Amino acid sequence: MTQIDNNLGIRGDGQNNFGPRFGFAWELPGTHRMVLRSGYGIYFSRYTGQILGQLEGGPPFGVERQLVGAANAGATFANPFPPAITLPVFPPYSPATAASLTAVAQGYRPPITQQYGMNLETALSGKLALDIGYVGSRGTRYTSVISVNQAGLASAANPIRGQTGNTVENIPLRVPIEGFQASQLTMIQSTGSAWYNSLQASLRKRFSKGLQLHAAYTFAHALTTDGGNFNGAAAGWGTSGNQLAWHARYGRSAFNREQRFIVSYVYDLPAPWASRPFTRHALGGWSISGISTFQSGAPLAFYGTNANNVFGITDDRAQLVPDCTHSQLASSGPVESRLKGFFNRTCLAGLTATGGRPVWPILGDDGIGTAFGNSGVGIVTGPGHSNWDVGISKRTAVGWPAEASTIEFRVELFNAFNHPQFGDPVTSVSSASFGQILGTSVNPRIVQFALKYSY
Repeated sequence: MTQIDNNLGIRGDGQNNFGPRFGFAWELPGTHRMVLRSGYGIYFSRYTGQILGQLEGGPPFGVERQLVGAANAGATFANPFPPAITLPVFPPYSPATAASLTAVAQGYRPPITQQYGMNLETALSGKLALDIGYVGSRGTRYTSVISVNQAGLASAANPIRGQTGNTVENIPLRVPIEGFQASQLTMIQSTGSAWYNSLQASLRKRFSKGLQLHAAYTFAHALTTDGGNFNGAAAGWGTSGNQLAWHARYGRSAFNREQRFIVSYVYDLPAPWASRPFTRHALGGWSISGISTFQSGAPLAFYGTNANNVFGITDDRAQLVPDCTHSQLASSGPVESRLKGFFNRTCLAGLTATGGRPVWPILGDDGIGTAFGNSGVGIVTGPGHSNWDVGISKRTAVGWPAEASTIEFRVELFNAFNHPQFGDPVTSVSSASFGQILGTSVNPRIVQFALKYSY
């Protein structure tokens, strides 16, 4: 056992960082209404609690125990976890134990993000301004979760522990560290990368003649080596496919929305002239406001469980059939007509239009072991979204206790037109529900009422 020279448990790289930031704003000569802005900065992120939490229950200084029913019959308040455990506990180890372990790489350090951009803003009129520009970022040292014990390929020229062939049975002999499962020696390391580039434009109208408006459009690409390939449920834990090839994990990030357009507005309806006070109060003071959002779908990837992977990595991406392009992966037509079949199943090896089981190309000498799937990350796009949230209000002057006192009645409608916003389809080719959309991402129409008295 080697003792490190600090109390961090790792080398502690990146503890003292330099994060410069600078920017400028320049009014273009001779225009008096056009301003060029630009900026650059380096930012560092903290470690997340999830990463360190993965180590709390691991040996030798932590043991996770669940005692239920008869196994917990001897528990008392004085000794709630019988039999007592004396730490540290070093589990028995041998080349045949098939153990699992999660560790943090000694060189793990805080992620680094460089942000930069340039935009031009111009006043189209006294109340109207247009802003258009480029916004980008470059991420390095991002967190990656890699199974570092992936089995190697043996041959007569390069035998591994006497093995010259590759079979599912001899995987434990071809792993780098014997005694640990190929997919269960997990290393948390800072080797991920990310790229973001976008065109962003906005149009702003200050409140005048009863109208305030803000419209924004973004056309963007977010790419990463570790953001769209996780196999867990909530943000993911563990990486699918080839653990040793970052380029096989490179693709559109799971959060990328290629196009996004948002409009927010407030409009005070003109008060009609009327001679009678009741009519003026009834028809005046109305306003409408809202936020409308339109965006592209999220990038998706096809995954599956492959128990016969010759490298020992059972969570893999699916195999595409030859000559099937990415544009053919999704079926055609409105989303409502594709709820039971969002994808073109015949583009995936082993699947047919109505059934079948996923297959991967045979690589092993036993005629069973398979290679990794060839489908990439973010190669197909899920359903897009369009949503309207609308508010209608009526403000009435009451003149008590102050002259400016008012009562406002407001109706707010979320998803005002009750348009279904469908969630992503099932992307696991091993699931009987593959390609089906099983839920929505936005609630049905919700209406709420509010009454406000201002004095």
